[in-house]
Amino acid sequence: MLCLFVSVPLRQRNLREMPLRKNLHQDPESRWHLAFTGEELKIGRRRGRSNTFQLCLSRARPLLPHAETDPHVWLTNVGRPYTADVFSTELWVAVDRSLGKAFYPHLICTLWATGSIAATGDPTTAAYMLNDRVGTVLRRD
Repeated sequence: MLCLFVSVPLRQRNLREMPLRKNLHQDPESRWHLAFTGEELKIGRRRGRSNTFQLCLSRARPLLPHAETDPHVWLTNVGRPYTADVFSTELWVAVDRSLGKAFYPHLICTLWATGSIAATGDPTTAAYMLNDRVGTVLRRD
């Protein structure tokens, strides 16, 4: 989950609540696609139309307990959907064990945007990947 979160800086709510076959589905060629539309996104409408965010992923969904009965893509080790608190805590613990650094889910978006803009000089692409506005991505709080 952390690998996907680092590669695609989604809102943590999108990541923990996305259902299989709706937001994550496989095409006939066995490629995985990630898709969110409208109100599932931070910005539901752009230029008067429903906003869409789509990506093709190269790795398949891992096997999880209760995956055959629960529609959520990510489940806890006991097969329940993640809450915001459990999601944040598990990621914090994983990063702290590996790197000894403080972590919270929104930090991924900040780090990703900073790294992307530093590497490319292109805030528009960073804003697109974050599904946000360029002004918001450039603003430092």
